[in-house]
This record gives sequence, structure tokens and C-alpha cells, in this order.
Amino acid sequence: MSQVSVGQLCELFGQIAEGKITGEAVQELLERASRLAFPQILKKVLQQARKTAAELSNPYSRVEALAAIAGASHEARDFEAARKTAAELSDPYSRAKALAAISGASHEARDLEAARETVAEISDPYWRAKALAAIAGALAEARDLEAARKTAVEISNPYSRVEALAAIAGALAEAVG
Repeated sequence: MSQVSVGQLCELFGQIAEGKITGEAVQELLERASRLAFPQILKKVLQQARKTAAELSNPYSRVEALAAIAGASHEARDFEAARKTAAELSDPYSRAKALAAISGASHEARDLEAARETVAEISDPYWRAKALAAIAGALAEARDLEAARKTAVEISNPYSRVEALAAIAGALAEAVG
């Protein structure tokens, strides 16, 4: 497989800026590449893509491209690169949404410490609550009910907190019964 040139990436992001290609299509392409077992090549492509995306003059296109790159990085299980890319997102909503997805992927990979570190970076209460609820749910599924309870109590949104605690109570009832 040949290396992707910066020119090709600029052309790709230009097409995104013109609306010819969506950020979702780029993310799907990168996710497929990650499933084809090219992690090192993918990592280099994503590094080049981040540099190129940072140079986009259209703020909307830059956010869309960076969000797609963050998503592809977390799909490739390169959580550190995904977090760095998400941190570059200037739009607080997009940044929080990307970080919540990365936190979710980290907990799915059973890297709960990375998931918690990512949650700490989420400033938006809604996305922070969603990420904490996902972590609490994973802990409950793993039957670490005390850690799940402690995580659920950190959720600031009362509805999400009650929902998480109810799920933990259900897991406890299953464990006892």
C-alpha cells in the first residue's frame, strides 16, 4: 500500500469543505482501513490527516474533519491520538461528544483508567453524564458493583444518575438471585 501524500489529503479535505464528501464518509473509510489490519499505516495517515485538517481555513470543515479523525483514531484503539485530536476541536459540543465516544471506547476495551481520564476532560454536563453512565454500566456488567455505584454517584444529571443506579440495582438483583 502506498503512502498517502499531503496533497492527496488536502484534496480530500477540500472535497469535504466543498460538501462533495462528508466527514462520515471519511470516518467510514478510515474505520475500514483499521479493520484491514494496517494499524501502523493508519496511524501515519491519521497523523498526516490531523496536520492537514488543522490547516483548513473553513472552521466548520476543520471541526468536521477533526471529529472524523478522532472517531477513526478511537476506532483504531489509538485512544491517546483520539484524545489529542478531540482536544483540537474548537467547538465545545463537538469536543465533548468526541470525548464521550472515546471514553466509551476506552471502557469497552476495559481500559477504565483511560476512560476516567477522558471523562475528566469533558466539560459539557450532558456528555459527561453519558460517559460516566457508560462506565458505570460496564462496571456493573463486570460485577464490580461498588465501583459502578461510586461512578454513578458522580453523574450530575439527576435523571442519568437514577437511570445508572437502577441498572446497577438490577445487576445486583441478578447477582443475588
